[in-house]
Amino acid sequence: MAAKVADFGQYAQRLTEHAATYARTDADGASGFQEPARTSIQLAGNRVPVPDWITVFCVPSQVQVGLQCTHLYPDGSVLIGFSKIDISGGWPQQ
Repeated sequence: MAAKVADFGQYAQRLTEHAATYARTDADGASGFQEPARTSIQLAGNRVPVPDWITVFCVPSQVQVGLQCTHLYPDGSVLIGFSKIDISGGWPQQ
């Protein structure tokens, strides 16, 4: 057991060296790629176009009382939240 404990530092150093090599190789390989512009996103099993503005739609929540509202952003990101009122289409006027 003492011999294995003594070898631990050597094994840890090898693992660190391998991890650094993998990270460097991955970064070198990825440097030639550009992230494609998002023109559509996967939503509820369907491909939908990315909007030019923030689009909001709400459906009855199966998780809590109220509505589950999905916000689609022009950069292709999606935010899901809950609301007590239907804000489909956009935010209510203040």
